[in-house]
Amino acid sequence: MLTQNCDGHPVLGLMHRPDKSQTPDQQDKRSVVPIERADWDAWLHGSREQAEGLIRVPPVELLNHVPADRGNPAQLPL
Repeated sequence: MLTQNCDGHPVLGLMHRPDKSQTPDQQDKRSVVPIERADWDAWLHGSREQAEGLIRVPPVELLNHVPADRGNPAQLPL
């Protein structure tokens, strides 16, 4: 599974419980790298540069970040 650092991402950076035994700079927050269906051919058959260009954390606008129980909303610090 391909992952990428997501430190600083407004939503994905919130998805990891802090480890109190380590300082914040020692805690690497990781996220799965989704490859869009339209990019599969470039990922599988393109150049190294093309593949590297596809390794990116998704923009926050693509994420559906709402509570599972809408009757019990939680505010994210965005």
